[in-house]
Amino acid sequence: PNPELKLKPEMFAEVTLTAPLGKALLIPESAVLDSGLRKIAFIDKGMDMYEPKEIKARRIDNQYVVQEGLLAGDKIVTSATFLIDSESKLMASSNMMGALGMAGIKMEQAQMGEMDMDGMKRGGKREEAPKGPQTKKTGDLTLTLSTEPTPPRDGENLLRLKITDASGKPVENAKVIFSYTMPMPGMKAVKVPASFKNGKYEGKAKFGMAGTWEVTAIVTTPGKPEVQEKFTIEAGGDMEGMEEMPGM
Repeated sequence: PNPELKLKPEMFAEVTLTAPLGKALLIPESAVLDSGLRKIAFIDKGMDMYEPKEIKARRIDNQYVVQEGLLAGDKIVTSATFLIDSESKLMASSNMMGALGMAGIKMEQAQMGEMDMDGMKRGGKREEAPKGPQTKKTGDLTLTLSTEPTPPRDGENLLRLKITDASGKPVENAKVIFSYTMPMPGMKAVKVPASFKNGKYEGKAKFGMAGTWEVTAIVTTPGKPEVQEKFTIEAGGDMEGMEEMPGM
């Protein structure tokens, strides 16, 4: 049917197809060396030894969905440009690298990490994220961040920010943007605008996996400079290193 004649011969159209992908193991794109012939991730075997591991993976945005080659909990290099002091530290020889189609690749600036259900690096100590609403003061503003559900979960969550001035009066004319990301190499921040509703600024955030997330509230009020305040929250989940992937 084309009653309004909006479709004409020789016109072009873009079509988006969606399909459920089920559960998937995700790693940041920076953890993968893609030679064009092979995709390689490096596994930390201890004693400063690293094993190049060929993987099968598909790229989705700034992440890879691993189909073969890695398991949840594998300790991997989380930056695709990293420093290996000498080739003797690699469990594979340069001949193997050449066979994988990666001879001559320069490796610098190592950052090691172990992927776990938090999608973060293990080994280093980190403070546990506070539970429930968090209040922080920046300049003459007081910001209180809460989530729905509480505590937040992997998947879609509602972020709510209450802003009050120095006198305790609610600020209702601000422009608020939420920026959220996981504190790990290769993860890019996602920004979502907030709308004012029932005395709070609300925005939806989709946490791709369980773990620690950093939410930055970017607040601009008329006649005043922009202020930013970072909150750390812990998203719960059911499966380690796994995510229910949306359709593509």
